[in-house]
Amino acid sequence: MYGGFSTDQNQNIDPNNGMAQIHNQQKIEDNVAGYQINTLDEPVSDTIMRDLKVIAYKLKYVLRPKMREEGGKELRNWDLWGPLLLCLLLALTLGIHSKSDTDQKFGVIFLIVWLGAFIVTLNAQILGGKILLLQSVCVLGYCIFPINIAAIGIAIFKNFLPFIVKFALVIAAFLWSSFEYIILEEIFYAGLEIGTEQTIRLSSKCLNALKAKFPSSDKVDRMEALFNEAYKNDDISTRILTQKIQTNLIDSESKKRYISTFRRDGDTQQFIEKMNDYLYHNSSDGEAWMELADVYLENMSYNKALFCYEELLILFPKKFFYMMKIAEIYYTLGGIQNLITAKQYYSFILNKDSTCYRGLWGLIQTCRKIQQIKSDPKTQELLELCLEALKGHYKNKNSAHIIKNIDWKNYLKN
Repeated sequence: MYGGFSTDQNQNIDPNNGMAQIHNQQKIEDNVAGYQINTLDEPVSDTIMRDLKVIAYKLKYVLRPKMREEGGKELRNWDLWGPLLLCLLLALTLGIHSKSDTDQKFGVIFLIVWLGAFIVTLNAQILGGKILLLQSVCVLGYCIFPINIAAIGIAIFKNFLPFIVKFALVIAAFLWSSFEYIILEEIFYAGLEIGTEQTIRLSSKCLNALKAKFPSSDKVDRMEALFNEAYKNDDISTRILTQKIQTNLIDSESKKRYISTFRRDGDTQQFIEKMNDYLYHNSSDGEAWMELADVYLENMSYNKALFCYEELLILFPKKFFYMMKIAEIYYTLGGIQNLITAKQYYSFILNKDSTCYRGLWGLIQTCRKIQQIKSDPKTQELLELCLEALKGHYKNKNSAHIIKNIDWKNYLKN
């Protein structure tokens, strides 16, 4: 929203700034405040009016995001009156038709704004930026103004508007709050994904707009590298990523993008070495573990892929997908002990989600393999139970044609 909201390390933001910074010898804007505000003796009414003018001036930045201001002035002139009033207004608007829980709604809105501000501030400071928590609260608080407008409109015309119109109003307000840059980013990636000459030109325009607004952004630099990669300018892309890594040693996204270029070029061994080195220092990066596991599976290094998915399961113990991949790898490895382990994983998944078709089919195939190696009455009973469950699921989904086309008796044979 405000031009100074960046993670540029050279940005000088005085931690003592805030509403107190208003008490200087500058005017907020020629068309907003035409008088000096360096006084503590003014009447209370003048103080209130001045603060209201400051709030109104900042709301213009929300309603007209393309307004430009230099040096992040409005970010440094943060205040909390505006966010407080907007949170109160939104809570009151949402509570018009249920006044009993208005205080709870205000508490939830207030918590969301402060929690979001804390996360934004933490991320910015980790990336080397200089931004205060209260500045983030100010920005996020003012950004809910379009949502306030949508809520007021819905409250007034509640009995006349269908749900789809209300939903569209809220989405439009959200997009207006987050402004065009999120949309530009999505269009940029979509253009590269489609890959036609016209869409790539559109991606180029989006990239130029983002570079103009965020000239020192690591993310925009990575997007530029990706754009050059799409244009087959691999040397330029690699140079950009290398420079980002050298200037910011904790820029993990640029590191991963750089490492992925080895896989793109078919240098699998170099990719594996670089990714293992990256994971040695960033062992909690699930995306990197997934990428490495995928490469191991492509090269039939099943034991190494299994290790990667076990690491993922440690990081995300409630992700059944990783359990499924582990079960499938054990099944692929073969051998009675591996098959029994695969059966245990499949059984656990189905115990938590009995409608998992992939798990049912996996358990059926595993039980058949076990029976071929060593006949066991309990495994045979489990196989029959799984087949009946699968038939029942297909019947419930009106997929009788699938039941007819499967030789179920063959699945019961050893």
